[in-house]
Amino acid sequence: MSKQSVVKNYNNESRENEIIQFTQPHSKEHLSKIAYEIPSSYADRLGSSYASTVTSSAKKNKGQFFTPINIAKFMGGLAVSNKREIDILDPGCGTAILSCSLIENLVEQNPCLKTINLTVYETDTKLIDLTEKSILYLKNWLSNKEISFQYSIYGIDFIIENNNCLNQSNFNFS
Repeated sequence: MSKQSVVKNYNNESRENEIIQFTQPHSKEHLSKIAYEIPSSYADRLGSSYASTVTSSAKKNKGQFFTPINIAKFMGGLAVSNKREIDILDPGCGTAILSCSLIENLVEQNPCLKTINLTVYETDTKLIDLTEKSILYLKNWLSNKEISFQYSIYGIDFIIENNNCLNQSNFNFS
């Protein structure tokens, strides 16, 4: 992966309190935090806010689908892990609602979980600020639970960047 493809790579607290400027208008009620709100609900509000500013044809052209929170919670609830450290890849994250739902589930069911490493990809440059806002909210939520959290955000297409893994020789099932 080229160094130029990395949009954000934060493993420290440097941006926790930084004000993020958005490239699209968003209502304050969608961007403001609600006391005791879980990260997936916050990500859902951010996604709804963004989706309301983009036409259906624009979302279709970008292959965007903003997963409803009930579906995200269902999908996140399917995962099971008893490991102390996990690595998660979200190849098309949007506002990271699926990652948030997955992590909430894993934290709830695994009291041994101490470290989470999250790597996300998002191709819509207008959405990346909201992606980061959602992930920073998740990071704070995990910090309150004394769980270490590192993340990387890549503003490139995961499939195109990793197409060398998809050659036929990697799928020899004979």
